[in-house]
Amino acid sequence: GSGRSILLDVDADDDAWLKSLTSKHRYYVRKARNAALDWRYGNGASEIAAMAQLSRQLAKDKATTVGLFSQDDLECLSTLLRDHCRILVGYEHEQPVSACTVFHVGALAYYASAATVGRGRELSAAYAMMLELRKRLREDGVTHFDFGGIAPENSAARGVDHFKLGFNGKVVEYLGEWETASSLPHR
Repeated sequence: GSGRSILLDVDADDDAWLKSLTSKHRYYVRKARNAALDWRYGNGASEIAAMAQLSRQLAKDKATTVGLFSQDDLECLSTLLRDHCRILVGYEHEQPVSACTVFHVGALAYYASAATVGRGRELSAAYAMMLELRKRLREDGVTHFDFGGIAPENSAARGVDHFKLGFNGKVVEYLGEWETASSLPHR
């Protein structure tokens, strides 16, 4: 709800981009890449099932459903948005450990949801997921990626903000919606 987000340049060379990350983020990307996860990208039944499974587990682990899609939601989005809805899933030994859902229109993609649980957290899989996601988005013709909101004034969001900010994106601020009523008492 802060109106601020992180915009990443997907077109930048991977090596140059990796060098621009914080040292801690570079460490976690290397660590996760060494796990040699099998990354699958699409919006078919297997990607939807894996994302839904990870989302359910994350909701259970963190006692929240904020920002997560159910299997029905994902199936509906996949049907409605077709090639504009993609899910990236990282597997270790055929078990999903990390995933994210993105929407894209033209050259811009939007982070919709993500879930990394259990073994994926141990491996820091979400860090390698960002590198893999950049590659896959480029293949889809995307040049910029809106990484979603940050909330610096909210201490509960500190971990998410740290994660997103460490990938060297540009902080952008969206004005949001404005409503007004023509009647002064209603306004």
